[in-house]
Amino acid sequence: MLKLHRPFIGVATCWNAAAPCNIALTREVRSVKMGVAPGHGTPREFRAIAMGGMCSSLPLCQSMEPTIHGYACEALVGPAGCDKKLPGTITALLRLTVSPIFIYGGSIVSGTFRGQHITVQHRAPAACDIRDASCMAADGKVRELIAAIIRPRDIVTRWSLENAAAVFAASGGSTNAAALHLPAIAHEAGIEFGLFNMAEIFKKTPYVADLKPACRYVAKDMFEARGVPLLMKTLLDHVHLHGDCLTVTGRTIAENLKSVKFNPHQDMVRSTDKPITATGGVVALKGNLAPKGAIVKVAGMSDLRFISPGRCLEVEEDEAVQKAPPTGQGTGGKIAPITNGRFSVATQPFCVGHVGPKAKGPIGLLRDGGGIGIDAVAGTLNVKLTDAELTRPGSRWLGSATNHTSGALSKYAQKVGPAAGGAMTHPQSAYEKQCYANI
Repeated sequence: MLKLHRPFIGVATCWNAAAPCNIALTREVRSVKMGVAPGHGTPREFRAIAMGGMCSSLPLCQSMEPTIHGYACEALVGPAGCDKKLPGTITALLRLTVSPIFIYGGSIVSGTFRGQHITVQHRAPAACDIRDASCMAADGKVRELIAAIIRPRDIVTRWSLENAAAVFAASGGSTNAAALHLPAIAHEAGIEFGLFNMAEIFKKTPYVADLKPACRYVAKDMFEARGVPLLMKTLLDHVHLHGDCLTVTGRTIAENLKSVKFNPHQDMVRSTDKPITATGGVVALKGNLAPKGAIVKVAGMSDLRFISPGRCLEVEEDEAVQKAPPTGQGTGGKIAPITNGRFSVATQPFCVGHVGPKAKGPIGLLRDGGGIGIDAVAGTLNVKLTDAELTRPGSRWLGSATNHTSGALSKYAQKVGPAAGGAMTHPQSAYEKQCYANI
């Protein structure tokens, strides 16, 4: 029986059979609903658009928004997997600002295939029985959030974004988070927090988590060593986190981590006074080739400088790309791909991505043979072209017109903003006159 007198709890799932990273979410959603049903809420499950393509991840947030509006939900529980569905769900929570529970769908488990050890870089199995209990506990917590009127924008602040950047830097996280996803989250929260704000955090945060693809361990190993709380505890103890930030538990980070003890019997998360490297696993770059910034992952690298003549490739399908994939793998430091696009978490150094401006920028002026210098110590990315050559009349590359001239993606092509601001399609929430939760 549908309990109409109870608060409606939206349960948004990114599950579909075509997306391996979300294949385990059906079970997790079932556990969430089992936890909600006996309590004081009425779960209302719905599916959100979840696609794997790099240019098809933007509709996720937009598909959640009208559903929550249409069904008048007072809270949203959102399990999600994969690097594009996670920020899509979080930005939806911030846009709607209803009482939030975000549940990470879990890391893909490593295993063996034909006698070889494999990880997320190779295949995509997933599952973990222990997640059932976490999902079932969502009901009690979301009711507390509704009662206390704790909403996403109470939790996501400038200081909590700095905490996120610090954890990201200490663990050598995905470059997509720094150059795209955290700015998008900040945008929805009405906070100015871009790549160069994060770069300041990267410079002073030690890299301490010995994680793949640069180092030895996978996420499941980290979980078994007491997980992200262990990493956050050592950051907090050495004053790399703001401990007074509110969390979804209703307590501060310092209160949440009070009982966490550093585990001296593991070697995958080091103490911040004995780091793998003294600065974070990612470096922001700037120069005449990237006036709006770029990003390079340096976790596990020893040589942080690269100078070479350029070879220009227009499309991923180019034969040269296929023969020497732009991941740096097996190239012995001879290749350092540079792109205004993004790349996989499995990409290995030396690879520069998110060069900005993405369109009509200096990267479009390059020709074969132009000398390019990458310096991840100084934080620069420069090409041997003079200012006059970069600004002479007629030199500016106009770029190719979008192929998306009709259909859903054409709307994004017309309205989408720069990636450095999160590739958003609407003004920052600081300028909104009303949001769903305040109607």
